[in-house]
Amino acid sequence: MLWRSKSVIRARRLGQGGFTLVEILVVMVILGLLFGLVGPRVIDYLSRAKMDIARLQMENLATALDLYRLDVGGYPSQEEGLRALVAEPAGTERWNGPYLKDKAVPLDPWDRAYI
Repeated sequence: MLWRSKSVIRARRLGQGGFTLVEILVVMVILGLLFGLVGPRVIDYLSRAKMDIARLQMENLATALDLYRLDVGGYPSQEEGLRALVAEPAGTERWNGPYLKDKAVPLDPWDRAYI
């Protein structure tokens, strides 16, 4: 009998090498619930972060435009655009720029140019 019980134990050990279908399905359901709850929050966080970056960039551009107005006497024309903050436009005498640190007009977080 002792020999027989050892063989039964060995057979059980050999047959239990993997996961059952039910165990795998339970893990998949748990992962699906986690991704369903966490995913929208991550996406919301990323969209709020982009809006915050855009707001800060616009505040920086507004400050640079105010400095430009103080030096030149007015804001850049439509034709000069925001490039007047980094390169001296023709016909300006008191330009004291560049007014942006990066010496280039930044793109917004969605890779579009500010107008």
